[in-house]
Amino acid sequence: MRRFWADVTEPILRSKDFSRVVEIGSQSGESTLRLLELCAEIGAHAHIIDPVPPKNQEALEPLLAGHGTLHIARSLDVLGEVPVADAYLIDGDHNYYTVRNELFTIARRVEETNSALPLILMHDVGWPYGRRDQYYTPESVPEEERRPF
Repeated sequence: MRRFWADVTEPILRSKDFSRVVEIGSQSGESTLRLLELCAEIGAHAHIIDPVPPKNQEALEPLLAGHGTLHIARSLDVLGEVPVADAYLIDGDHNYYTVRNELFTIARRVEETNSALPLILMHDVGWPYGRRDQYYTPESVPEEERRPF
C-alpha cells in the first residue's frame, strides 16, 4: 500500500475523525511507519497485524510505544480479538479464503459491538490477485479452500 499512501490512504485517513486503525500486512513496514506517524499526529491508535515482524521494527518501536500495537500473528488468529476500528487497511495474505474471512470477522465484530461501519481499503484485488490466489503458507488454509496458485 505504500505507493498509495500520499495520494489515497493518508488523505482519506485525514478526512475523517479516526481513532483506531487496523493494518493487516506490514511486510517492509514502510506504510506502517507512515501510519504510526499519522496516528501520533492525530492522536489515534493502530493495530498492526502480520505473522512476520516488519523489516523496520526497530524504527517503529518508539511510535508503537504510544500509538500502536504490533500483533505478530496471522490476521485470522487475532482479528476477532482486536478492538473494532474506524478503518482497516487490508494487504495481507492474498487469497480468497483469508480475505473473505477477514471481512466476515470485521463484519461480525461490528455487529457484535453495534459499531459504525468502518472504512475498508484493500490492496491487490485486481489482476493477477483477482484471478488466482497467493499463499504465504498454504498449509494455513484448509485444503478444500485452496485454489491453484
